[in-house]
Order: sequence, then structure tokens, then C-alpha cells
Amino acid sequence: MKPRSVVFLAIIGLGVSFISLGCGRADGPEIASVEGVVTLNGTPIEGAGVSFEPIPEGRSSFALTDADGHYELNYLPGKDGAIVDEHQVRISKFRKALKDDNGQVVDPGVPEAFPPSANSESDLKVTVKEGSNTFDFPIRMQ
Repeated sequence: MKPRSVVFLAIIGLGVSFISLGCGRADGPEIASVEGVVTLNGTPIEGAGVSFEPIPEGRSSFALTDADGHYELNYLPGKDGAIVDEHQVRISKFRKALKDDNGQVVDPGVPEAFPPSANSESDLKVTVKEGSNTFDFPIRMQ
């Protein structure tokens, strides 16, 4: 192999190494596990959507509550948790009615069970920290 070829291959190898290292975190933002329980007037709510929206921006995390009102956030498929940062939390039970091609209702949907202060006008904020986080939301109708 000619010396110029060896130098060229070495430069290519270094370039690939630097690219694979990247300028920042190659695996995305820091994620921490988040779970908790959602209740409405003291009763656990099944099927409520819980979303954590990073402030000021970033990918949201989402979960549905089980029969005990318990949720565990999911950030991406196969990656549970939420970005380590402050979040706006929204909790909703609403599901829009579904109609078929003829306009017939095939699923009546679900009316909103939570007050606007828990979803569309949410005043719920939390800070996700490294490690495991537990945030319970005992929502009360006013």
C-alpha cells in the first residue's frame, strides 16, 4: 500500500470516529422513569391519558392509566420515561366519537371526565429528575 493511501485511510478512519462520537449525546436527551396514580375525587380512573410536555420544548411522553389509576410514561417505543426537565402535565379521558363512511356513529366516544385545569387549561407542572420519579395526581372536580 502506498504511503498516501495509508494516510488517506487514517484520515477517513478518524473522520468516521468523530462522526460516531458526535457533538452531543448520540442517544438523545436524558430520560428518567416516571410513574404515578391518577384519581378523580378520590377514585382511580382507568383509561385516562397522561402526557408530560417538556417546557419550553421537546418530545412529550405519554401513558394510559390502568384499572388502579396507575400510569408509567413512555418516551419512545422501547424507551420508558420522560425528559429530565420541567413539564406541563395534561390528563384527559375524552375520546371523540367515531363515524363510518356513511356518517353512522360506530363508537360514541367518551366525554371528558376531568376539569379544564387538568387538560386544556392545565396548571399542573412537575420537574422530572434523574432516576425514578413518582407523581400522583389527585384531581378534584370544582
